[in-house]
Amino acid sequence: SPFSFTLGAGTVIPGWEYGMVGMKVGGRREMIIPPALGYRNVAQGPGIAANDTLVFVVDLLKIS
Repeated sequence: SPFSFTLGAGTVIPGWEYGMVGMKVGGRREMIIPPALGYRNVAQGPGIAANDTLVFVVDLLKIS
């Protein structure tokens, strides 16, 4: 589902900040984010354990 944020505002994990740089509208990117750029040693509920490597497939729909 669509999710919006402002790049550079510090509202998302560092891996998202780094992973989005250089993307163009319509682009798709797989981001494999190590714990140091994700949630580190803090679990995020039942789906994300402490020190998990995160994998996202991101489609850039729009830039405002």
